[in-house]
Amino acid sequence: MTTSPHSLQQRYEAIERVYSERQWDDVARLSEELLLELPNEPSDPLRQRLQLLLGHTYLYGYQDRATATGFYSRVQAATQEAVLRDIADQGLEQCA
Repeated sequence: MTTSPHSLQQRYEAIERVYSERQWDDVARLSEELLLELPNEPSDPLRQRLQLLLGHTYLYGYQDRATATGFYSRVQAATQEAVLRDIADQGLEQCA
C-alpha cells in the first residue's frame, strides 16, 4: 500500500509542530521514520524540507554540528529552489 502525498504532507506538518515545541527526540524519530517512506529522490521537495528540519534539530536541539552539516549538505547539493538553498547555506554557516 502506497502512502498518499497528502498523508505524507500532513505527517510533515505534525513534525513541524513537534519541532516548534522543541521535542527534539520526537522530531528526530518521526523525521527518520518519514524519510524512509518518502521517494528516494534527493530532489523531492518534501524530502528536502524534512532534511532542513533535521539539520535544524541536530544543530539547535542537540548541538551536533557534524550531523546537521550532513543534512544541510544534502539539501544544498540537490535543490534548485533558491529559498531552500539559502536555508541550507545559512545552516552550513552556523555549523562552521
